[in-house]
Amino acid sequence: VYEDFKIINLAYKAPRKVDSNNIIDTNGCGDSFAAGFLFQYFSNFNISDSLLLGNICGEYNLYVKGFNIPEKNKFLSFFNEYDSKL
Repeated sequence: VYEDFKIINLAYKAPRKVDSNNIIDTNGCGDSFAAGFLFQYFSNFNISDSLLLGNICGEYNLYVKGFNIPEKNKFLSFFNEYDSKL
């Protein structure tokens, strides 16, 4: 991975297993990942933290139908649950 035109190493974390029985809609998961990643990255977080938020946003999108801006409390609950299972 490149950051500021230098190669950096990232610690690999195995992806979290997705509950495939509860997937509602996969549309927009990549967009959600990109939004979470870019928000975190342009808020001056490192690449690893930015990737983590991207993964959380992308996975959250699996469990809702269509485009959905979550209620803050629902997303924070999902975020805290996600973080506790890493």
